[in-house]
Parts: sequence; C-alpha cells; structure tokens
Amino acid sequence: MRACDIDMSGKLWLYRPARHKTEHHGHGRVIALGPKAQEVVRPFLTLDTQAYLFSPRRGIAQLWEDKRRQRQTKVQPSQRCRKKANPKRRPNDRYTVSSYGKAIDRACDAAFPAPEPLAKREGESNAEWQSRLTPEQHAELKAWRKLHRWHPHRLRHTAATKLRREFGLDVARVVLGHRSPVVTELYAEIDASRAAEAMQKFG
Repeated sequence: MRACDIDMSGKLWLYRPARHKTEHHGHGRVIALGPKAQEVVRPFLTLDTQAYLFSPRRGIAQLWEDKRRQRQTKVQPSQRCRKKANPKRRPNDRYTVSSYGKAIDRACDAAFPAPEPLAKREGESNAEWQSRLTPEQHAELKAWRKLHRWHPHRLRHTAATKLRREFGLDVARVVLGHRSPVVTELYAEIDASRAAEAMQKFG
C-alpha cells in the first residue's frame, strides 16, 4: 500500500492497489478504508507518496534506533555500526505474501515461545536446534505451532463472515473483491446462530 494509491478526498478513503489477483482479467479493485482503518494507516503516511507504507526495511531501521535510544551504557566506537558490508539478505522495501507470513510467524513465536525442550536455546544455531530435536519432538513442535500461530487469511475469513451477517451476501462480495457470490459463500461461514434464531421463529 502506498499513499499515491489512496484517494483521501472523502470521508471514506478509497485504496486502489497497483497489483491484485484479478487484474489479468481486466477487473478493477477498490478497497474502502473506513475510520478505523484510516487510524491504522495514518501514522505510516510520509512525505514520499511513492513509498510503501508498511516496509520491513524501515521497520528494521526503527528497531535498531529504538535499541540505541534505550541503551543504558555508552556506545563503544567499535559498536557504533555493526552492519555487514555485504549482507546475504537485505530487508525489502515492502512486504510480499511470503515475508508477511514469516513476520507473523516470528511474532507468534515471540509471544508464545515453545516450552523446553522444544524451544531454541540461547546461543544455539537453527541447524543445531533442528538436529537436537527428535522426530517425536519435531511433531510436538509442529503441533505447538499449529495451536499458537495464526494465518492472515483468518482475518479475511472473519471479516467475510461478519460482513455477510450484518450487511448481506452482495455487500460482502463487493468488499472482498469477489466477482461471483459463490466464492463469497465458500469463504464466509454460515451463521448457525442466526439460522437457529430464524427456525425458532419460523417453527
């Protein structure tokens, strides 16, 4: 998302992504941003309207800046810049589907660290950690992560369910960008509670 892709002229902001999954069919995509979404986006708006609002590169730079600000001891000359001259991996200026998913996984692992002895130990490399775990422990770790991680599609799934429940199938279809209501039906759960309520009244 970039500022140049958002029309902020009205009370409802309209975001037109430069790329989306149905563009090859010649379909346009407009995403309306209401007051809550605007409050989330606003702090990320910068003077550079071409810059991506959510940037791993800027996030890493901000992280190091915060660490320097919170440091209690004086920075030694040899510690002023520890950046590698030619790092193998550099943070991108925007999130991809893959990097977005990995960032969520890392955040979940930090919030819900696996218990001992499944967790990675201090000073242990990834290779050492993986080789230390037995096949049974690998299975336990996989089960732990399944319970303590979430996928961004769950947000979309939940939104689809709420939109259809409150505003109907057609509104949910437009908001989600589906061309066919059949897709929306597959995406959103059937609201069993409302069905039960209807049958209670209907008999």
